[in-house]
Amino acid sequence: NISMTPSESIEEQTNSGKIVITSPTGYEARLKFPTTNILEKFRTLAKEGQTVLNEVTLKIPVQVIENDKHIDPPQYLLLIRDPEGNGSMKDTFFKDNKLPDNVESFYAKYDSDTQSYTFTGIRAYLKEIIDGEISESENIEDFLLMPVDIEFESTTDNSYYYYYGIESESTPKKIAPQVSRPTMVAFDPAKAKIIVTYSKKDFIK
Repeated sequence: NISMTPSESIEEQTNSGKIVITSPTGYEARLKFPTTNILEKFRTLAKEGQTVLNEVTLKIPVQVIENDKHIDPPQYLLLIRDPEGNGSMKDTFFKDNKLPDNVESFYAKYDSDTQSYTFTGIRAYLKEIIDGEISESENIEDFLLMPVDIEFESTTDNSYYYYYGIESESTPKKIAPQVSRPTMVAFDPAKAKIIVTYSKKDFIK
């Protein structure tokens, strides 16, 4: 079994309020997404005219943790709903070998140039709630964020390979909690950016 014991410096950062994500078998993060506020804004606009929710993107800037072990940020992060608050949806996701569906689970690749992760496709999740496919009586704001390993399948020749450091347009074939190598990264939720794009055509008065 692969394991990693967090160092005192990492524990100090978490104790000081920073969110630290590590793998394998280290820290994962709980994230509260402002779903209700976004829906309220959409419905306010919808009262004024025909409104379409075009795009919802979450960008999370991170801080690389300096260390002498050459431990880098995770290549990929999984963002998955946690409506029960106990990680049960995450456990089922891995047990059933599910893939990110851009409705209740999303993945993002680390961008070393901007030191950030950008989750796209969140619009579909909001659309499910607007259309009543996901009840607003559920917990619709709690998510988990964790490092994952992803195996990709080529869309051109049906071959697949394990992705590491090569640009590709391939689609995920398999996803699992990250155990391939130690990783760690820190971030401040207050610095995360959510970009919501609407189109609105006002009603004729």
